[in-house]
This record gives sequence, structure tokens and C-alpha cells, in this order.
Amino acid sequence: MKPTIRAILNAVGGTVKGVVMPKDFQTAIYAVQGVDTVATTFTGINGGYIIKGLPAGNYNVFYRPSDINFRDSLRTGISVMFNTTTRIDTTFLRHQ
Repeated sequence: MKPTIRAILNAVGGTVKGVVMPKDFQTAIYAVQGVDTVATTFTGINGGYIIKGLPAGNYNVFYRPSDINFRDSLRTGISVMFNTTTRIDTTFLRHQ
């Protein structure tokens, strides 16, 4: 495995932000365009997340909880525009 550091300038693209519930565990969030994962992040202690520097376009946002008792979740058709923050409604993860 080869570690990679990716730096992103905030002024280059758009931003998505939202909240995942329950917030009792960390959830990985993936911004996906086509078959490519463009960016990833994790929820914070309050369940919130933010992904900055996304190129303008349409994305699917995939949620993978660290608690195996909860299902993965997917939001489709998330539109990101340059220099704009797209707020995604709260994502409620469901039990397996």
C-alpha cells in the first residue's frame, strides 16, 4: 500500500456538507462521480461532515458506517457548483 496525500484548494471547486445520524459512531463519506471516488471524509463527533474542493458536477454520496449493525446508504444526483456549498439533508442510517 502506498500512502497518498491530496491537498485541495478551497477556491477551486464547490463544497458538500451534511449530518449523519446516529452520531454515536464514525461514518465514512465518499463523493463519487461515475466510477471514480473523488473525495472522502469522516463524520465528526456531532455527526457532521464537509467535503471541500469538489469540481463542479453531479455526485453520488455514499455513506459507510463503522458500526456493522447499520446499513450503508447512498444519496444520488447531488449537484455541486463552483464556489457554492450544497447542503445535504440529514442522512438517517438504518439498522441491518
